[in-house]
Amino acid sequence: MASETTKRAFSRRQFLKVAGGATGVLFLAACGPVAAPGAAPAAPAAPAAGVNVVWWRSLGGTNGEAIEEMVANFNGMQDQVTIQSEFQGGYSDLRDKFAAAAAAGAMPDMVMFADMTFPPFARNNLLEPLDDLLAASEDLSRSDYFGVLDRGAIDGVLYQVPLGVSTPIFYYNEDMINAAGLEGPPQTWDDLLDVYIPATTVKEGDQTKIFGYSFLANVDWWWQQSYVWMYGGDLSDGEWNVYFDSEQVIDFLTRFQNAFKAGQAHIPTEAEGGAKGYFGSGFAANMVESTGVIGAIDDLVEGRFVPAVSYLPEGPAGRKVPTGGNGLSIVSGRSAEVRDAAWTFIKWMQQPEQIAFFDGVSGYLAFTSSAAEYMADFLAANPRRKVAVDQMAWSRPQSNIQTIPRAVDIYYDAMLQVLQGGADPATLMPEVQKQVEAVLVEEGFRTA
Repeated sequence: MASETTKRAFSRRQFLKVAGGATGVLFLAACGPVAAPGAAPAAPAAPAAGVNVVWWRSLGGTNGEAIEEMVANFNGMQDQVTIQSEFQGGYSDLRDKFAAAAAAGAMPDMVMFADMTFPPFARNNLLEPLDDLLAASEDLSRSDYFGVLDRGAIDGVLYQVPLGVSTPIFYYNEDMINAAGLEGPPQTWDDLLDVYIPATTVKEGDQTKIFGYSFLANVDWWWQQSYVWMYGGDLSDGEWNVYFDSEQVIDFLTRFQNAFKAGQAHIPTEAEGGAKGYFGSGFAANMVESTGVIGAIDDLVEGRFVPAVSYLPEGPAGRKVPTGGNGLSIVSGRSAEVRDAAWTFIKWMQQPEQIAFFDGVSGYLAFTSSAAEYMADFLAANPRRKVAVDQMAWSRPQSNIQTIPRAVDIYYDAMLQVLQGGADPATLMPEVQKQVEAVLVEEGFRTA
């Protein structure tokens, strides 16, 4: 029987038990810079003068440089608030450093977390609820967001607003699709699994030369949960009931296992370039990957073929697309002046001009209708980006079990046992169900 989530006293040991192991999600945007629409910052509302806000963040490389440029612009355009941006490494590095800082009582004022990393901190009262701040903001509106705002809520309370937003999307080799006598991308999962993957697989004897599908085996079930949703199921619900022994989960694993057994699908290793590198090298005809790859896809392909993108295939229950990425939170216990100063910066970062600038450089997606409208010319000149933004109409937050890394490790390992080890999903997944339920009991989300 599931119990209502309760707030618990925080310690580093307890947090690391909750959030230890895999990070949960590590969705980075594309590496290469692309042409960006110009930014024209809007002035923030003036808080108390001379307030310094310490911001711990992730994202390095081109994306980090873009963030530093935005921070410099904000600091230079007014003198009420100074944002002190401090890079902490990757998502897992920041998570662990924040846990240590929380235990030591030496936290920053504002923090960037991956969208599935912040919940344990919010549940332990370390992040400021943002609902009242959002409601009082005349220049922000919930209705402007493409459903992505809900991913920052825990038990109906908002703790994170988006910064970088991505979704999984379908990539295909247009040349291989045409050579197989097919027209356009698959419209449904049945099309993909029953027609497109077999038809685009090329073999020489018993050896597969070109796979029909390059399988992204991300640490959690980011894109995989979309199949479960589209067939009417879920990985978990708001009451912490989980469904890893459900018909939809077993069906997903069984159908892809059949493709693996037939030599039609492959999980590329890191040495093979991962799913995107394998696809880009022309060794697979189709894949589901992050929209963040769109900006780099031509560099990956290097002219070998024509890469194309389309919406995720849909299922009997329609099209449902999980979001990923990162967002901005205010640390709890700050003074009203610091809290309001941090919110002033967050509001500024949510304006269409800033979203457009960051997304144009990084490859992340416009997550508000006003930003998409502002970027209309840019999107028209970049049709793959427009497909990704349009797909946001079907976006929804990930299943809440994705916020429990110990559980994620269990069902990730189970997926590999099925796809690479030949385990029977109908036998394995009831055991996985019991193991995940036990984790939820141990961590206080369910009663025994």
